[in-house]
Amino acid sequence: MKRDNWTNEEVINILEGFKFTGKNGDPLVYMDWNVALDSAITQFYDFKRSTDEYAAMAYDPTTKEIVVVGPPLQR
Repeated sequence: MKRDNWTNEEVINILEGFKFTGKNGDPLVYMDWNVALDSAITQFYDFKRSTDEYAAMAYDPTTKEIVVVGPPLQR
């Protein structure tokens, strides 16, 4: 049993479990609830990215902001 200190992968799995599905088990793609969960899941994938990837993100607990830690985008 676990109550805190989640890994990104565990958070992704928990959020995936909150999705509504149809009768055959397929996700309901256009449902607002699932779209919101997909946004949160994508954020946790960005936390897992290597810092040499453009979309790598981190959470700053001091400012409570999500920041980009990857290299700057090319101009």
